[in-house]
Amino acid sequence: MTRHLGSKLLMLLLLIFALGACGESGSVSEESPKGSNAQNGDSKTAKEKPEPMPKFGQTFTWDNGLSVTISKPKPYQPTELASFDKAPAYLAWDVTLVNKTGKTYDPSMFSTTAQSGDVEAGGIYDEPKLRPTPSTPLLDGRQARFQMGYSVQNPRDVVMQVDSGDFELKPVIYTN
Repeated sequence: MTRHLGSKLLMLLLLIFALGACGESGSVSEESPKGSNAQNGDSKTAKEKPEPMPKFGQTFTWDNGLSVTISKPKPYQPTELASFDKAPAYLAWDVTLVNKTGKTYDPSMFSTTAQSGDVEAGGIYDEPKLRPTPSTPLLDGRQARFQMGYSVQNPRDVVMQVDSGDFELKPVIYTN
């Protein structure tokens, strides 16, 4: 029995070593690459991606019939009770979800993240002034509206990823 355990352990170690040797190699450079959103850089613009990238104010509809509209950003002033990161600017967006999927949609997993300049934007939590993501299931044919806010470094440079919360749907990226 010990002999079989030892041979199995040896086989496992050989497999781990073999898989580790299959990794991709890289290269070393003295210069740090710059993204197209670098604050002080001469970087080239990012290549066009085949995925659609709606602008704020436009509606995006996934293939299953669920659509989202993210309004153009508006300046926002957090209240005294708000939870937020200090930043040069604060913005708010109206969000409208329309369910035309033929089934009930659960919006409680809907989420967004944002980047401004080259810094991740922090969410603003300010109820009841900003209404949060709804948690009531959205029946087919119905819509839900709510607001969200972010603390941003540069209000003219915001990229927002919108995730429907449906694992079968790819997130979409909104831009200014």
